[in-house]
Amino acid sequence: MKHTSARIVFFLGLLITANLRAQTPVSEDAVSFLREYCFDCHSEGGASGDLNLESLILQTPLVKNRSKWINVIEQTRNHVMPPEDERQPSRRQRMKLVTSLREEIDNFDYSKIHSPGYEVARRLTHEEYDNTISDLFGVKLSIASRFPSELAGESGFNNSGNTLFIQPILMERYISAADEITETLFPTDPEDVSQTLAFKRLFFRKPHSSTEDEEVARTILNRFVGRAYRRPLSAQERSEIVQRYRSHRNRDLSHYSAVRIIVRQTLFSRDMLSICGLEKMPQPLHQIQIQPGLNVKRAFA
Repeated sequence: MKHTSARIVFFLGLLITANLRAQTPVSEDAVSFLREYCFDCHSEGGASGDLNLESLILQTPLVKNRSKWINVIEQTRNHVMPPEDERQPSRRQRMKLVTSLREEIDNFDYSKIHSPGYEVARRLTHEEYDNTISDLFGVKLSIASRFPSELAGESGFNNSGNTLFIQPILMERYISAADEITETLFPTDPEDVSQTLAFKRLFFRKPHSSTEDEEVARTILNRFVGRAYRRPLSAQERSEIVQRYRSHRNRDLSHYSAVRIIVRQTLFSRDMLSICGLEKMPQPLHQIQIQPGLNVKRAFA
């Protein structure tokens, strides 16, 4: 009976190992190492240190749990694990495990991931905002220097989505900035070099008669808003821009004033101020996202 039980345990072990080998990208030697030296303490039955390696090895690719596997690598390489009072693997076995895990962690081919997930939506950093304004109008204003200070995240990065949200006071500054930008750069009669440059960049086409106003406005605003949003506009967005322009003109505003109001509103719009996750990833970059001189290339590199 004892021999029968031993055989059952033996074959169950082989079955588990074979199943792990089929589902994980690491070598057979690495799987055997984990089963022989680690699973007794780090499995469903007893996850010492809240580390369940038997479950973790099945969560592929291993880079999803990079920090945990880096810890396993360091503990194994430094002979911390298995503990001294447990049966010890040879140095060669340790190095095989470390090499196998390192290969999977450090040299993982990310092109294999067809759906890596979603990018967390966040607002522009102050630097990105200033660069966006500079690229849209061709002048450097450093408006963001008057914004509230950026919040610091635990990651140490200044573009971390968990800290880049829009506070009420910041939204007020965005609206004030839009007013200041349009009033400073687009007075009725441009006088200085900055105003002339900004005016020419925005109004790169002029209507020759009142019948051309709407078509010229459509061209100007589709280009401007698309650059501000850092993406191509949808058909609905293009239609809404024209409708807004018509609405302003119906209030007896001039062509120039109607365009100026829509530019101002764009400067504190959600799509201008935010970088949103893509619905489907990955996607090829559109020409507008890689256009030389555009803020995406400079600020987000």
